[in-house]
Amino acid sequence: MFQLKPKTATAKDDFVERQRQERQARAQQRSAASATASDTAAVTPATSTPTAATQSASPLAAAGSRSPSLTTPTPTTTSSLTPQATTAQATWSMRSSAASVADTPRPDVPTTSTTTKKYVQPSVDMQIGSALVIQKWTRMFLVKRNLAQKERLTIDLQLAVLQQALAVQSHADSATNNPNVATLVAIPIAATLHAMVARLLFIYHPKHDYPRLVALCKLILASMDAPNNLPSFAALALQRDLTVVWIRQMKRLLVLCVYHVHQASLQLAASGLIATEADAPPAPSAVVPPTHPMSPAIPKAPSTPTPTGLLPSSLPSYFNATRVAAAALSTLPPASSPSSTGPPPQPPLSSNTAAGLPLTSLRMLATFTDASTWKLSQQSPEPLKQSLAKISSTFLQHLNQPQPQTASAKLTLDVAFSSSNFSCETIPVIRTTAVAFLSSFLQAASSPKRNPHIPSAALVISAAMTLFIRPIIASRFSRELVLSFVLEVLSIPALFPRLAAVWPAEGPALFEKLEFLQHVINALEDSQTLKIIFYTLEGNYTLCLIANLVSLFGMHLANARALVVDTPAAPASPSGSAKSAPARALTDRFVEVLHQLLVHDKSYVRKKQTSHANFHPLFGWFSGVTDATLSEAFPQITLQLQNLWKRDVLRAIFADLFKPAFDSPSPSSSSSSSSSIVSEGTPTAPGGTIKKQSLGSKLSAIAHGGSSSSIANTADSLLCMRVRDACQLYETLAGTLVKLKAEVLNALSYASDLLPRLWRFLSTVGPTGNLKVFLDSAVVPEKEPFISILVVFCDACSHLFLVLDDEEIYNMQKPFSMTDLANLSKFLNQFLFTMIWQSPLPRLEALLAAIDADTTARLLRSSHRLLTLLYERDARRPFTSGDHWLIPELKSSAFDSDWRGKGSRSRALLRYIPHCIPFRRRVDLFRKQIDATKGDRDDADARPSMLVRVRRNAVLDDGFRQLCNTNGDTMRGVIRVKFTNAQGLDEAGIDQDGVFKEFLEETIKQAFDPNLGLFRTTSSNLLYPSLTSRLQEDHVKLFEFVGRMLGKALYEGIVVEVPFAHFFLSKLLGRHNGFDELSSLDPDLYKNLAFIKRYDGDVEDLGLTFSVDEDLFGTVVTNDLKPGGRAVSVTTANRILYVHLMADFRMNTQLRVQSQAFIHGFRTVIPDSSLRIFSSSELQKLISGDSVDFDVSDLRRHTTYYGGYHDSHRTVQWLWECVAELDTKERCLFLKFVTSCSKPPILGFAHLHPTFSVRCVEDQEDEHVIIDESITGTLRGLFSGGRDTNRLPTASTCFNLLKLPNYKKKKTLKEKLRYAINAGAGFELS
Repeated sequence: MFQLKPKTATAKDDFVERQRQERQARAQQRSAASATASDTAAVTPATSTPTAATQSASPLAAAGSRSPSLTTPTPTTTSSLTPQATTAQATWSMRSSAASVADTPRPDVPTTSTTTKKYVQPSVDMQIGSALVIQKWTRMFLVKRNLAQKERLTIDLQLAVLQQALAVQSHADSATNNPNVATLVAIPIAATLHAMVARLLFIYHPKHDYPRLVALCKLILASMDAPNNLPSFAALALQRDLTVVWIRQMKRLLVLCVYHVHQASLQLAASGLIATEADAPPAPSAVVPPTHPMSPAIPKAPSTPTPTGLLPSSLPSYFNATRVAAAALSTLPPASSPSSTGPPPQPPLSSNTAAGLPLTSLRMLATFTDASTWKLSQQSPEPLKQSLAKISSTFLQHLNQPQPQTASAKLTLDVAFSSSNFSCETIPVIRTTAVAFLSSFLQAASSPKRNPHIPSAALVISAAMTLFIRPIIASRFSRELVLSFVLEVLSIPALFPRLAAVWPAEGPALFEKLEFLQHVINALEDSQTLKIIFYTLEGNYTLCLIANLVSLFGMHLANARALVVDTPAAPASPSGSAKSAPARALTDRFVEVLHQLLVHDKSYVRKKQTSHANFHPLFGWFSGVTDATLSEAFPQITLQLQNLWKRDVLRAIFADLFKPAFDSPSPSSSSSSSSSIVSEGTPTAPGGTIKKQSLGSKLSAIAHGGSSSSIANTADSLLCMRVRDACQLYETLAGTLVKLKAEVLNALSYASDLLPRLWRFLSTVGPTGNLKVFLDSAVVPEKEPFISILVVFCDACSHLFLVLDDEEIYNMQKPFSMTDLANLSKFLNQFLFTMIWQSPLPRLEALLAAIDADTTARLLRSSHRLLTLLYERDARRPFTSGDHWLIPELKSSAFDSDWRGKGSRSRALLRYIPHCIPFRRRVDLFRKQIDATKGDRDDADARPSMLVRVRRNAVLDDGFRQLCNTNGDTMRGVIRVKFTNAQGLDEAGIDQDGVFKEFLEETIKQAFDPNLGLFRTTSSNLLYPSLTSRLQEDHVKLFEFVGRMLGKALYEGIVVEVPFAHFFLSKLLGRHNGFDELSSLDPDLYKNLAFIKRYDGDVEDLGLTFSVDEDLFGTVVTNDLKPGGRAVSVTTANRILYVHLMADFRMNTQLRVQSQAFIHGFRTVIPDSSLRIFSSSELQKLISGDSVDFDVSDLRRHTTYYGGYHDSHRTVQWLWECVAELDTKERCLFLKFVTSCSKPPILGFAHLHPTFSVRCVEDQEDEHVIIDESITGTLRGLFSGGRDTNRLPTASTCFNLLKLPNYKKKKTLKEKLRYAINAGAGFELS
């Protein structure tokens, strides 16, 4: 080892001299410490026995005078220091010396240097110095510990005495001639508390002294509410010599309270548990300081305690003053007797930190930060009140302003602690501490499973909220503090529902009294501030902020309902009435702020939406982080948000639409023709309530860049802006909260006839009204400021029409009249056509590629959905007439030109509004698409083909066996059929598509026969899948096979007379069936559900549940309409859901397996995209032909003749004359007789396959010869004269062939023809 040596002799001498001086100083310090310990152990009677003057003033004066930094609080108290004070001073001097020694560089200790790296062995002097330092600090620690133990014992004894003294002094009847009682009465409580606070702050340690702090604070609070005859603790601030000292002491004490509130919030956040009793630590044993060789002898407490349970019968000599008061306690009744109304006895103290609620600390903070709550201030004159208010303001300012040396929003514990153990700790300022505790407490309090009992919850919440709000009020709602309130309080998840659970009465009244909503809206109106708020909170906590703002707005409406009711019918001034204007302005600003927050939230959610993340109960699939606190609060947050679309809130936000002006019928409904929507001119105002020209011209200033001065003074313009802002709010809300979108639209649909009023409003927009402004902006709708109104209207109406039944629409005409529906459909049809047909091609392609990207795309989607519902409803039960759905501006030549070119516009029309194109034109496009897949019809070898052999008595079984597993390409190819007779021999005949047609017709006829059990009929004889189909073996594949055969018939253009129920046709088109489709399946159930829907009484009395019984082959099976539905009763509130679930079960759930198999087979032949251009009724026409009288001349033009017949032949001419003379029914029978279908092809007989033909036959001709095209047969038909015969006309339907004898008379031909078509003869193979 190496030893560091001085370089010169002078340096060495200086080093030795310094060591000697230090050893002398340490010896003097040890002597002083020993003397102090001796003085403490031997207290003289003179100092332990109070003088007469001192005893008359206070028995506790001597004990209270040991404070190291404070003088005696009362003038009668002696100013001399007791031995205990001497001990304290010695302790402080030792600490100071130790600190100075520790801070002074010592030569005997090696220092760390970047250049010196060698270890130096300490010298003997260095070792001796280190030992002395260790001894010094050890003795100092022991002295400090012993002193703290004695001080704690003293505080415990004084607390017990003061509790009884306060109880006695609070009641004059308690003062008797008992000298002990008189002793308690003579105690100056305020001065004694002051001394005790000083003593506690001197030795305070949070781990050991928190219960004492709680008990002391309770006594201070009790003194603040003491009767008039007792001095308040705050009265010490009025004494000139104590004012500064008392204020400094209270600052330190209040910082300690902030510290413990902060610790409680951390404990609550970590455990989520709330103690069952506030500030109630576990009961300890008697507090007796342990003995130590270095401490004076202290006698132990006796085994039998006094009535207080704290005071020993014998006390050390230096506790003589306290012993006098303790003796007086033995003669007093318990303080908790019924006659006493003073403070209850406090729980025993503990050396452990309390795990309960810091209610006392919160009360201390709430009390001393507002002088108006002090009884002393309430009973003082005004000048004194102002002085006390300044003192409390000083406390509040101190607790909200961090110390200069600490970080932002932090308090240093050096201010509170006299010891150095915690001097480095910092805690948040009182506002942040209060909100942290509030958040943790509300989270724990909202879990009833973990917290079955929460005592004093209202007091805790009241104190915490008061501490946070009081600085805001003191600053006169400064913008900075209000924004702090928004970020720290209003972002607490489910703040107001949780407050309502523990603070139901005072909470709402407090926020409404302070008009917090208005101040918050004022602070959030700046767009930049909103961005900062959002990026600070992000998506989930922004949603919490929105929910709490909605709750604040609900409180505002509840307290100011008179200001948001409907305005009078008389014309209003531009600013509205004097009373309603402020409330209306606040509502407008609230809507704007909420909309901006939702816009930011929607953008955030769109970035986070994904199908590979967690499921968010409001956002859907969401990749954002959601903590456990939010997950627990989501049900309550949902309830808060639901208030935004309650009826009273909707009426407040859309208050302008509920004015009497919009009660009158719509201007468009007064016109007799739906074409008035796009007509020019200025219609008159209906009933004189709305001047359309006035409103339109004012709106035009906004829509087309009018001057702001003309807009500012226009009431109608302000009305339109309000409606627009409200619609933007709900549009963004539905787009952000995707899981609540149905609820939002449901509320808008049923909200006090909002939709018809909104329609009347839309009809008044623009210079001329009649929705012209929207039609003009259809090409670039995002430039129209009111386009969001149209989006919300279309979405809500689409939701509504899914619920309305035929009785409401056609008979009751609710909510729209028939004229309104015609005008609405006409407008939407024209609007979509303009948006698609007149848009620039690049813009149109971008729009179709990003259907949900922007406002224009959402408008296209919303208007298209509503228009489709109206068109389907009109197709099933018309409310329009003529060519209502056609667009006159759409020319066939322009459409064909675009179709032959790139075809973007024409294909977009077919995708969105195919009904604007004539039906026959769409059928022609469909047939061309089908023919394009066939290729060259004459080249049969180019198409896939297969041969099917079927027995005539087992057509369905053999066809199913051979074709059930074929793919789409095979079914679209050529299928040749060979019939075999009963002997298994092939039948004669040439398959020129006629044999396959016969096989197809026979297969479909057998498959759709209700007796087979695959299908059944409605009361209107319409077909749909049967539930009993499961009796058939392999019924799912059988349904798939039948679907293929029907698709093959449609693919080949073969018309088959199969009438389907309307709801099943909708399934074939891939559309969902709503309640209104149920009438096509079960009219009786439809009527019963409609009755429940409109039932005026209590629906629960009907005894219905969300379940339905089903009879399956004698076994009753109960099906739940929703999970646990058999235990859920149908009520008035949920009957709409029951109606829709029942309809969905009947049409979709029950028939899901059969329908899916049939549709799958059908779509293997016919692509789904090819059929979307048709409605359900149009698809029925496509399958079975048009239900109209056919054109005889058209059939004649497309007829082929054989056997010598020609168009000019006499018998042929008689034939067409007879057919023309038949009535409509007989002509349909004739068509069925020759083609097996009573309906003509959609596109006419030119598309009949095979072509209709007429052949001349004679009596002796072989009926099994198909067509005689030889020269002999032709000549025989040309030159043979007609003759009367008994033979009837016959037909081969597989070839669409009429075999007509060459009759001699027209009368005979007509009679035979009528007999044949009415008898149904001629269904045989020729």
